[in-house]
Amino acid sequence: MSSFTLNNTAADIDSAITRVVSADNTPTANSDNMVTSAGVKGAIDQLAASSTLTVNSFTPTALETSNDGLTATDDAIPTSKAVKDHVASEAKSMASWANASNLQYEFRRATASGTAASDGFLIASATGADSEEDGTIAITVAGRTFRAYYAVREYDTVTVPIRQGESYSVSVQESASIQILFRALN
Repeated sequence: MSSFTLNNTAADIDSAITRVVSADNTPTANSDNMVTSAGVKGAIDQLAASSTLTVNSFTPTALETSNDGLTATDDAIPTSKAVKDHVASEAKSMASWANASNLQYEFRRATASGTAASDGFLIASATGADSEEDGTIAITVAGRTFRAYYAVREYDTVTVPIRQGESYSVSVQESASIQILFRALN
């Protein structure tokens, strides 16, 4: 059996054991005794039941209530109103419709190409011509192509988002009516 040297007196050991054995059933101010888990849970449940958090529960700098204070370095908690106001102030609106750049029409065909001057959407729509060939719409943005195929006299539209500075090309084949448009986000 191992030997241990205890640096505590018998009175210290007796006091420690008494604090454990005589644990309080509820947290008590200035008590050196431990508290039972049921006592801790009861105290927390009672506190939660009697508490209501409101804006006034926080210090003035703990909450951000305006949209002008929402920043990456802000450590305040934003209210739902502040978040809603911030999102609304940052939301982009749609500009008016405009023809795509370098728009060229030929018999039953159209092409357009360019670089987006702003964030927005490219929209190409077409109605199939009275021919024996199906039509196609192809929009290529930054190297990725999006296609739609349509039959004689059918109508189809392709809408592709585009970022400012991205290059694009649009091709519509075998169509009786063609629109190639760009709609910018403001």
